[in-house]
Amino acid sequence: NEFQQQIRAIRRGLQLVVPVRFLHFFTGSQVERLVCGTSTIDIDTLKAHTRYVGYSATDQVIRWFWEVMEGFPQRERQLFLRFAWG
Repeated sequence: NEFQQQIRAIRRGLQLVVPVRFLHFFTGSQVERLVCGTSTIDIDTLKAHTRYVGYSATDQVIRWFWEVMEGFPQRERQLFLRFAWG
């Protein structure tokens, strides 16, 4: 099968984090959440971990940015972060 090499690589990676014998305790959705996290963008967490270069958190343009981000629905936040992080 053409995907066997990729599947083996994923399995090896998972084994580094979770012993395979424990994987049967989780559903596919649970494993996905453990590996990928939640898709909810928490603005307070994002603010707490943002580093500014050439700006400060109190600059007007930064305050406007966070105001706009807070006004976005979750889907738009996700799309913006996907765009910004490439």
